[in-house]
Amino acid sequence: MSVRLTELCSQIFRFAIAEGMVEYNLVPNLRGAVKPRANGHHAAIGTYELPEFLLVRTSGLL
Repeated sequence: MSVRLTELCSQIFRFAIAEGMVEYNLVPNLRGAVKPRANGHHAAIGTYELPEFLLVRTSGLL
């Protein structure tokens, strides 16, 4: 997420520079302030587990 956020902020600052709203891009100064995206496996629910999951979810137990 941090890469996308950095790219979006840079685009905004480039526009603001072109319009004369700001003098320089502040985004490089923010490097390290935004946590990088956590990489890893995200477990999935199997099709056989889905009915039970939805039942528990709608009952408010989860």
